[in-house]
Amino acid sequence: MNATATDRIGYLDSGRAILILLGVPYHVSLIYHPAQFWPMHSAEISAPLGWFGDFIHYFRMHAFFLISGFFATFQLSRKPSTDWLRQRMVRLGVPLLATALLLNPLQMLGMAVGETGDWSTASASLWLARLGHLGEPWIAHLWFLIVLIIYSVGIGAIWPLIPTRHGVHAIHLPFRLGSVGLLALTAAGFVGWRLATATLSYLTDDGLSLVDGALRLDYALFYLPYFVLGCVLERNRELLSTFRNWGRFAAPFGIAAFVAAQLLWRQEGPETLVLSRGLQGLSSFLLCAALFHLLMRYLDAFGHRMRGIAAAAFTIYLFHMPIVVWLGLLFDRVAGPPIAEFVTITAIATVAAYAIHVHAVAPRPALAFLFNGVAPKRRPPVAGAAE
Repeated sequence: MNATATDRIGYLDSGRAILILLGVPYHVSLIYHPAQFWPMHSAEISAPLGWFGDFIHYFRMHAFFLISGFFATFQLSRKPSTDWLRQRMVRLGVPLLATALLLNPLQMLGMAVGETGDWSTASASLWLARLGHLGEPWIAHLWFLIVLIIYSVGIGAIWPLIPTRHGVHAIHLPFRLGSVGLLALTAAGFVGWRLATATLSYLTDDGLSLVDGALRLDYALFYLPYFVLGCVLERNRELLSTFRNWGRFAAPFGIAAFVAAQLLWRQEGPETLVLSRGLQGLSSFLLCAALFHLLMRYLDAFGHRMRGIAAAAFTIYLFHMPIVVWLGLLFDRVAGPPIAEFVTITAIATVAAYAIHVHAVAPRPALAFLFNGVAPKRRPPVAGAAE
């Protein structure tokens, strides 16, 4: 791949938007998941929707953090690390606080109604109890912003130690590896990390989940190698080309590993559990490679056409959850076919959140700052104003 092609990262911006938007159907699928009992859960379950949601979950956030690592390194190479980190704290921190304080209480109310089964004193009491206690419900779908803040502080601190792109060449190993050998070695590393984090979570009894789930250090550890891989790919464009080439044939193996992991996950016994977690790690890595290849091949040429969607994706993600929760409550009383309800809720939530972005957030600087972290631009002084 030539330098010109790899320096264009519009396909990654579009890819990141697609991954963010996939959060909408993923969260809707949890309403009908037969094995994951989300607080907003329908009596009408669907095995296909459960598999669909699990498949998205195997690669979505992994690839998102990989792209985030790529962008972090890309941007740090173009501005002072202190300025970049200051901008990142605003870009991530302001929407985190605004959404948690302004939107999540409405979402928490819907969850309380869903858990208790109806509007009642019990649902009101549960809602008020959660409002008065800092925990996971206050953060909910915003956890990834906290993880990105942790990663941003980390890479900002060690940035002076990271070599320049021109100073990074092929990876030096004590032995020679071909492309397949490097793929096998890298995949083994990601499988090992998945097993290590699962073991750590088990040994600490989820002790890395702090403040009643509001701070998930286990998530920060879990997704760390993907963020690091994104940083490495940005520094080493030869490895970026190799990673893309891996993606040419990775999808079938990633899907096969996903299916095997899903089947084993439902079996009992420590051996099958370990094998399932290992296959999860393998599947996630291979699916990320396949996705990267698809993005670079099909979005590189017309990624600029998705700028409007990319700009709205963050807002859609922030606003979709309260909409999904309340629509889930509504459709739970309809008792229609799960797949039809899934499609309807996904469409309504996406369109409604997009309309909020277009008609409310984007045109108003104050709302754009609160929910996108975009500081209002200073207007140049008017000539003669001081006279």
